[in-house]
Amino acid sequence: MAKFRDVIGHLLTFPLVKVIVIIIFITNLGIGIMGLMMYSKSGNDYADVFRYNSSLVTFNSVMHKYFNKYAYPVHVIINEPLDYSDIEVQKKIEETLQKFEAHPNIADSSVRLSWLKYYKFFLNHPTRTILLRGFNISDKEDFVFVLRNIFLRLPQAQEFKSDIIFNENHTEIIASRFLLLLTNINDQNVEINVLRDLYNIVDNSPLKIHIHSIMFHMIEQALLITSILYQLAIVSAVLICLVFFIFVPNVTCALCTSMIILCIICETVGFVSFFHVKLDIVMLASLVVCVGFSINYPTHISYSFVTSNKLNPDERLKKSLYEIGLPIFQGSFSTILGVSVLPFEPFYSSVSFFKIVLVIGLQTAFHAMFVIPVFLTIIGNFNKSLTRKIDSTKSIGAFIPENDSHEESMSLTSEKDQAVTTKL
Repeated sequence: MAKFRDVIGHLLTFPLVKVIVIIIFITNLGIGIMGLMMYSKSGNDYADVFRYNSSLVTFNSVMHKYFNKYAYPVHVIINEPLDYSDIEVQKKIEETLQKFEAHPNIADSSVRLSWLKYYKFFLNHPTRTILLRGFNISDKEDFVFVLRNIFLRLPQAQEFKSDIIFNENHTEIIASRFLLLLTNINDQNVEINVLRDLYNIVDNSPLKIHIHSIMFHMIEQALLITSILYQLAIVSAVLICLVFFIFVPNVTCALCTSMIILCIICETVGFVSFFHVKLDIVMLASLVVCVGFSINYPTHISYSFVTSNKLNPDERLKKSLYEIGLPIFQGSFSTILGVSVLPFEPFYSSVSFFKIVLVIGLQTAFHAMFVIPVFLTIIGNFNKSLTRKIDSTKSIGAFIPENDSHEESMSLTSEKDQAVTTKL
């Protein structure tokens, strides 16, 4: 503990050392932001849960390389009752489907599976005058009756039975489905861009439609993970600011600690991008686990600095490092040591978790032991709230001896015990 105070603490009191720490911090933050902006991979892949040398990993890459012409279908669901006998409604449906098929990664209408398209073929067939004599197809009830009792009973139309949902009286269509095929899906990034474009079409459609596919639950994570990551960082910083201010009512220190926590999360995400860690659910889960780790040490060092009974900011810096420096080193080293076996496992998730813990451990130790003390001493020279004396009864720092001498600590304890005995 004394080494952290007398060596590191003494070095950080020199103006040149403070400038070097600030330059390293700015460079570190710049690299983190650059890595965050350069993320090229996001979202999960089925291959992530298997061993690196697994045959399923090979199959996944082969599927994108050789079987991408028609990948898998997209379900376009109209989830509202419509009068499908109305020509205008049919035009709206056709225009909506054509907007989907105009996308370069959606196959053309020749491979579209549409019950309405084949039903219209059936209605326009020459045999219509014989089979549908007495029915008015422009009427909704007749349209639905012919569809249910004649068309869907044909052997060629059996596949469309699950694409239409009627009401309880079988007089109205309350929902229907159309199948489109994805094409030219070369990799996961293409899938992400296609899904984003399809959602934009859905949002601008005049009809109440939904889209679904068997792979969308994996791809959607890539669309949501970025916003969730930002929310995690911002909410963590705000909560720490509030909690810190409740226990230590110092706005400057609370804001400084919150900003440092934001920087740690930003730098961690940016740095691991250079280590080929994807922005996926594995990273998010790892950050949720490690965010407490990034909050713990900056908060403790800031609390120790503010509650110190020293008036000089440099002396407060030394005292905070005396109290918190060794626990920061021990905690960071033991955490990294505890996950050091993970990179030897042939799984993407275990290797990625190790990389995230390693980076966030180093970043947290650097910010807690160097950046925050330097910033607080600089701010303390201008903001007297950081150098104001705190009541010793409210400060845990007042009960920790500044001298590491065991004899002095024992003498202080004896004097307190004697005073308590005398009072009793």
